[in-house]
Amino acid sequence: MKRKGEQWKKKIGYGILLIALTAFLGGAGWIIIIKFERNGPTINFNDFKAIGKTGEITVTVADMQSGLRKIEIILLKDGQRKILESRKFSSSVKRIKLEKEIIPRELGISDGSAILKISAFDYSWKHWWDGNLTEIEKTILIDTRAPNIQFVSQTHNISRGGVGLAVYSLSEDCRRHGVKVGDNFFPG
Repeated sequence: MKRKGEQWKKKIGYGILLIALTAFLGGAGWIIIIKFERNGPTINFNDFKAIGKTGEITVTVADMQSGLRKIEIILLKDGQRKILESRKFSSSVKRIKLEKEIIPRELGISDGSAILKISAFDYSWKHWWDGNLTEIEKTILIDTRAPNIQFVSQTHNISRGGVGLAVYSLSEDCRRHGVKVGDNFFPG
């Protein structure tokens, strides 16, 4: 009879061990799937090609799984690294919209080509608990100087009811140009 009792004890011991092993593997699976998620944050921003004397950038960053950890917006120009925005968040922040005005003169940035870099980290345990990283880099033009206008036509007098002609040249290509008379704009 002792043998049957010992067999039951072994079976119960194996059952408990199997339940404990299943619970451990289930917990480990949950940690791997949830905490080590692979999807980085998403970054969306208004599309623009140039910044004049002022410019505004609107950035929306989201991570619906582990939450946002950190966002950085950096402007790189002529070896200079200007941090426009740097924020850290708790894991409960899943989505944020940032609006940032960029004034090159205040930043000490000269005209020319620059790189706008947006980085976002989440609270995933990947990469030794640093989280997933999403980065976007965009080349933009900083152009704070107005174009020079040179009149080519010599006659500028227009009589009432008459017709006028203005011939001018610009020092650079412009997206929009023309002649404004009162409230009327005549595209060039």
